[in-house]
Amino acid sequence: MTRTTPLLLAMLVSATALTACGKQDTAKMQEAASSAIGQTHEALQSAASAPLNDLKQQASAAASQAKQKLDALAASNPAVGGAVDSLKGIAKATEKASKWALLQTEIGKYPNDIKLYDDSAITPDLKALLGDQFAVFKKNMEVSGPLQRERVLYVLGNRKHQGGKDAAYLLIDTENQKLEVGLWEHGKLTTYASPGEPLFKPKDVLTTIQNHQG
Repeated sequence: MTRTTPLLLAMLVSATALTACGKQDTAKMQEAASSAIGQTHEALQSAASAPLNDLKQQASAAASQAKQKLDALAASNPAVGGAVDSLKGIAKATEKASKWALLQTEIGKYPNDIKLYDDSAITPDLKALLGDQFAVFKKNMEVSGPLQRERVLYVLGNRKHQGGKDAAYLLIDTENQKLEVGLWEHGKLTTYASPGEPLFKPKDVLTTIQNHQG
């Protein structure tokens, strides 16, 4: 039997509610729909032991079915078309949140094996954060450990034969979809971080920073 994913359930319920409430309660419905982002993240974290391919297929099917439902609703009821567009934005954000949450299932795997930098949920944000330094980051992660977790996900690495001078770390806050990258070039550390409060630094990362300072 196919299970209904949190994303599918939340978005289809919201779309159905929109049909019933019309314009008057649209704001309340949209607020309720936005909570699907957090619910999806929590549900996917608790389901991290499930087969990864099953989780990915469920998330993809949820997004597709929700979009079809919203398209049909907009076509049948033009008066609420603006609210439907807003819900589509929420659906897109929820889908992104679910993909970030799925990174929790990759703990213990090596970045190259899961294409963490080049083809994953964080890739667009990572490239935007680093800009021209993205290539340097990848070089500085040539030799790295697996994806690990201590409150946040993280990876430590260094350039081949340059562990003491050219290295890097990556922090991933899947819940808030934030990143932090530390790049050592010729021994000098430069930090690139998403806006907002600094991310928690695991002990391994703090030790690495201290070792480079010494």
